[in-house]
Amino acid sequence: MSELKVEEQKLSNALEKALKSSDWISKEINQSQDAWIKYRDAHCGAVWSSDSPGTIRLISYPSCLVDFTKQRTKNILQSFIRHTDYTGD
Repeated sequence: MSELKVEEQKLSNALEKALKSSDWISKEINQSQDAWIKYRDAHCGAVWSSDSPGTIRLISYPSCLVDFTKQRTKNILQSFIRHTDYTGD
């Protein structure tokens, strides 16, 4: 499994936990996730373009996606999961 798929699964798990523990703001969490995906894709797309036409973009683009996904997972857990529920995975 690719590193991005692993990190996306961790993010999915964090979102599931956040939605369960913060169900009264689930609409807002989902809206923020939709906006974040657009931002991540636009930012990493810009990274791809800035490295054009070089082959480094074959590394920089997926690395960007992985890094942003890891950070988003961390932000979701810190913002919406009570410390007693947070396991760090």
